[in-house]
Amino acid sequence: MKVLWRLGTASVQEVRAALAPRRALAYTTVLTVMDRLARKGVATREKRGRGHIYSPAVAEDIVRERALQRLIDSFFGSREALKHYLEAAEASSNADRAAARLAAAENGIDPSLL
Repeated sequence: MKVLWRLGTASVQEVRAALAPRRALAYTTVLTVMDRLARKGVATREKRGRGHIYSPAVAEDIVRERALQRLIDSFFGSREALKHYLEAAEASSNADRAAARLAAAENGIDPSLL
C-alpha cells in the first residue's frame, strides 16, 4: 500500500520495481498481494491490456488511524495509556543511552561515537 500511496496508480510490475531495492519479490507474489488488496477493498483494479492497474481505494491516514485504534484496543485500552507507555519507553531509552555513554567514557571510548 505504501507504494500505491506514493505512486498513485501502478501495475504489478511497477510495484515490484519499487520494492526491488529492499526486497527481491517474484512477480506472482506481488500479483497475489495486489489482488488480495483489491478483494479487500483497499485498492482498486482496472483492466488495461493484458494486465491491471491498481490504485489506492482508501487514504493512508484512514488506514493509519484504523491500525492505531486496533493497537490501542488490543494492548492499551485508551490513547492516554498508549501515551504514558511511549513516554516511559522514551525515558527508559534515554537512560539506557546515557548509561552507555558513561560506560564508554569510563572505558576510554569516545562517547560521541555511540
